[in-house]
Amino acid sequence: MVFTPILFAPQICKGAEPTWVLVDTNQLIIKIMRDDTVIAEYDNISIGQRGAAELHLRGDETTPLGELRIMTIDHTSRYKLFFGLNYPTVRHARLALAQQQISLEGYQRITKAHSNGTMPPMDTVLGGAIGIHGIGSGSLSVHNQYNWTDGCVALNNDQIADFARWVKIGTRVLIR
Repeated sequence: MVFTPILFAPQICKGAEPTWVLVDTNQLIIKIMRDDTVIAEYDNISIGQRGAAELHLRGDETTPLGELRIMTIDHTSRYKLFFGLNYPTVRHARLALAQQQISLEGYQRITKAHSNGTMPPMDTVLGGAIGIHGIGSGSLSVHNQYNWTDGCVALNNDQIADFARWVKIGTRVLIR
């Protein structure tokens, strides 16, 4: 069976949701939260090879910090499962515009996508295709020793399978 990534409807993101995801890039832990209570935890995650940054630029191998949402779920990913995030967000685009990293036209395309509830464009200097995923057929020993992604957050395959039972399209993800 082929699964196509599904975009969320804008109304899903309105209001507070009790279940959300906290990605701690210093401790390399993901916590599934229900309100303020930890209901699941995954350690030894991997992030971008160059760490975390307020602003991820295409090719810089950093994981972007901030509040995002799960926009897509790809069950056919080479990483076993891929939960696509809505990066770049309006906050990231605003920061990039202020730093003259992005054009006004690129900024407007990103803000329009967010207001329409669609995936932001991935062809600006900010890039895209940021998500939370497994390692697929990759090396577990590399995953356990190094931050190896180009900017995503990675769990091992058992962890990503368990992660999937807690999240859905529209789930809030805080990367700090």
